[in-house]
Amino acid sequence: MDDFILKVGMPEYTYAFDHSSRFLFIGSCFAEHIGQRLSDLRYKVDINPNGILYHPLNMADVLAHATQGKSYTQSDLLHRADIILSWQHHGSIYGSEEDAFLEVLNKQASDLSRHLRSVDTLVLTFGTAYHWVLKEGEHRVVNCHKQASDLFEKRLSSTKELVQVYTSLVDSLQAINPDMNILLTVSPVRYKRDGIIENNRSKARLLLLCEHLEEQFESVSYFPAYELLIDSLRDYRFYGRDLVHPSEAAVDYIWQQFSKVCFTPESRSLSKRIAAFNKSAAHRPLYPESSSSMKFAASLADQKRDLDQLLSKY
Repeated sequence: MDDFILKVGMPEYTYAFDHSSRFLFIGSCFAEHIGQRLSDLRYKVDINPNGILYHPLNMADVLAHATQGKSYTQSDLLHRADIILSWQHHGSIYGSEEDAFLEVLNKQASDLSRHLRSVDTLVLTFGTAYHWVLKEGEHRVVNCHKQASDLFEKRLSSTKELVQVYTSLVDSLQAINPDMNILLTVSPVRYKRDGIIENNRSKARLLLLCEHLEEQFESVSYFPAYELLIDSLRDYRFYGRDLVHPSEAAVDYIWQQFSKVCFTPESRSLSKRIAAFNKSAAHRPLYPESSSSMKFAASLADQKRDLDQLLSKY
C-alpha cells in the first residue's frame, strides 16, 4: 500500500516506550482509539477520566483542576430530569444523588492528580478550536448536555489564547512531574457541523499550538496522526460512512506508524504476541466439550501464563 500513498515523514523521539511505561490519554475520541489499543495490549493506560474532550481549553481546565487540588462543587452540576450531570464532564458520566456524585467526581480528580505526578507520558489529542460558554457566569463547558442553545455562546479560540494557557499549563505539569513527556496529536476527524472551511481554520489553530509548544518545551513532542489520515490516507475508503471518522483500517495504519516510532523493538514483539493471544482468546468454539476445544483452551491457558510471567518483569 505504501506505493500508492503520500508518505508522511515520521518524527524521531528521544524516548521509546515499553510495557513499563505509564500513559494518560486525554482528548477526543481519537485518543480513545489509540489509548484502547494500548490497553488491549496490556500497557499501563488511563483514558479520559472526565470522558471524551474535544477542546484544548477544556482539557487544560481538567488538568489545572487536578494539579491545583480543586474540588468540584454544586456550581459545576446540572440537574436534568432524574439525573445529575457535570459541566466539566462528558455526558457518559452522571449520577442520581448530588452528594454521592460529587464524591465520585472529586475522587476521580484526586486520582488524576496522583496519576499526573507519576505518569511517564501524557498524550493530548486536540479535536477542535470551537468551544461553548454558558452565558450565565461565563462558564466554559465540556458538554452542553442537550440544553437550550440560547443558554450558550459558541466561540473560536485564537492561537494566542491557546498558547498562553498551555504555556502556563506545561510549566505547572513540569513542576509536579519533571520527567513527564507530553505527546500532542490533532484529531483528523473533521467537524463538518462547523462547516468545512471553518473546520480547517479550527484545525490550523490546533496545529499551530502544537508547533509552538514543541518548539518551546523539550518535553513536548508531536505525533502526526492528523497528517497520516488527511494526507497519506486521503481516499474515502479509509473513512466511515459519515465520511469524517477514520475506518478500522485507517486506525490500524496509524497505530502501526505510532508503534514503529514510539516503542522499543522488544515491546513491539511482545505486543504482537499479546495481539495474537487476544485474537485466539476471542474465538468461541462451536463445540466447547470436544477434545480439540479442550486442547485449545489448555493451550490458551499456557500462553496466558507465559505472557503474565513476561509482563510481571515490567
